[in-house]
Amino acid sequence: MKNNNTSINEIRPKKDLCIKGLWIEIILACAFILSSILIDLTLLSFVFIMPIMILFTCLDYKNTCVVYDQNGITITNFMNRHFFYSWDDVISVQDTYADPRLFKGTTDSNQRRILKIGVRNHKGKIEYLTYLFSHFSGIYQFLDYYECKRNNDQN
Repeated sequence: MKNNNTSINEIRPKKDLCIKGLWIEIILACAFILSSILIDLTLLSFVFIMPIMILFTCLDYKNTCVVYDQNGITITNFMNRHFFYSWDDVISVQDTYADPRLFKGTTDSNQRRILKIGVRNHKGKIEYLTYLFSHFSGIYQFLDYYECKRNNDQN
């Protein structure tokens, strides 16, 4: 199954989750407006938080990605800041599961499955970047690419 919002060398948030998030935020904003009119005007203060949440969701979908090529990986966060790590700085790549305590009530193991990338930052410290399989597209392609790259480097 081909995903139209993912190029061959990137991991991105899934579009359908972004749209669901936006709808939930819009519904919550309407609920806060209605409840502030009917119940208490102090609830109107929550309405001003909703545009910030909507903006964050849009920026997260538009900007967040992991782009990889033969030189390394570039992580872009929601504020469009880029962090490049050469393949020498990539310590580990794991297809694993998140701590079950973080997903209480979740029985589906695919909801907890994560890509965990260990990288050495510019200060020499190791950071771990995690991406839920259920929230990001392009992870399988990344794992295939990494496996091929690792096999080629060992030969």
